[in-house]
Amino acid sequence: MENFKNYAIITVAACMIAVSSAGNKTGLVNKDVSILLSPQKDTISTEQFIKQLSLSSAKEINLSKLAKQKSKNSKVREYAVKAMDASILIYSDLKPFAEPRNITLADSTTFVPDQLISA
Repeated sequence: MENFKNYAIITVAACMIAVSSAGNKTGLVNKDVSILLSPQKDTISTEQFIKQLSLSSAKEINLSKLAKQKSKNSKVREYAVKAMDASILIYSDLKPFAEPRNITLADSTTFVPDQLISA
């Protein structure tokens, strides 16, 4: 077992050395780090984000209700309740951001769970 442990450590070390030396030769490591550290442009506006998040929360609430009602597994029902509670919390936390921008949040009562399953 000790030999296997030593072999594993040597293999990982050799791979790390190979990856770092190959990256340094081509400049890939520096390029990857610069991408991670550079400020990213937003791809959607704040309003679009709020609308998408409210829509996702509304769908999650309905799917959780459906899972809670139809599942025979107690663990699935427990998870559905937790997911529904989290989505309701997200939805309520989103309201203060939507109100000043006059954004109408998606309402979970407008979605029928059977339509969500087929989508």
